[in-house]
Amino acid sequence: MKRLFVVAALLPLGAIAGDCAQNATCVEEESDSSASLLSLKAKRASTNPPDGSKNHCRPMDTDGKPTGLHHRTRKEVSKMSDSEFKRFADAMAKLKALKGKCGSRDWRCLASYPDSYDSISAVHPKAHEIPDEFIVMHRRMLYDLETQLQVVAQDCDIALPFWNSYREAGS
Repeated sequence: MKRLFVVAALLPLGAIAGDCAQNATCVEEESDSSASLLSLKAKRASTNPPDGSKNHCRPMDTDGKPTGLHHRTRKEVSKMSDSEFKRFADAMAKLKALKGKCGSRDWRCLASYPDSYDSISAVHPKAHEIPDEFIVMHRRMLYDLETQLQVVAQDCDIALPFWNSYREAGS
């Protein structure tokens, strides 16, 4: 059974998501999504390393110049393979183990944002203070969290999974 997957690119803040040709890669594939991800990787000449810079994981041409956006594929958690989930969980454990610039594991420390899990947790309550910034702040925090997971794991393919509660059987 063929399905159409949209591999969405996270756009800079303020950008408006459009159709596949403009802001994402549409991949038609068989039921095994790993095959299409391998073909997507094969199309990249080379990729900037996961370093958290402005060129973080972006595809590059032979001269080392960025040629596009870093495409992030988020999967429903039940659709992740065991190895994908283990890579994600290991990256989260590494990020949580990092100490922020405040020294002790003070969850209120903002100084090291977004380099530690504690600092991202400290920013989260601030996203609820101004209603007009709620969505933008959460979008940015998810982007920063995912980027830091990729940096600590040195793996551009790690992405935050999502949970579709409608897939669960109700009682």
